[in-house]
Amino acid sequence: MVWKKISDETPIAVKSGNWDGLKSDTLLLATDDEKIHVGVMYEGCMDGSHFRNFYDEISDYEIENVVYWSYVPPLF
Repeated sequence: MVWKKISDETPIAVKSGNWDGLKSDTLLLATDDEKIHVGVMYEGCMDGSHFRNFYDEISDYEIENVVYWSYVPPLF
């Protein structure tokens, strides 16, 4: 698994649906307090402002201060 620094590269968000912007695949996210989360990224533009937010995949709470990320490898 390769961890990528969020300041160097961001995940790709391509899924559309009943939410604002586009959604990424499932991600592993590392925050600046050294915690690991399983989540997704939403990215888009609303009212002329760009947004890129990370959310826990289960509880849907926002994950702040993401510094590293990685795609979850396929199981099969």
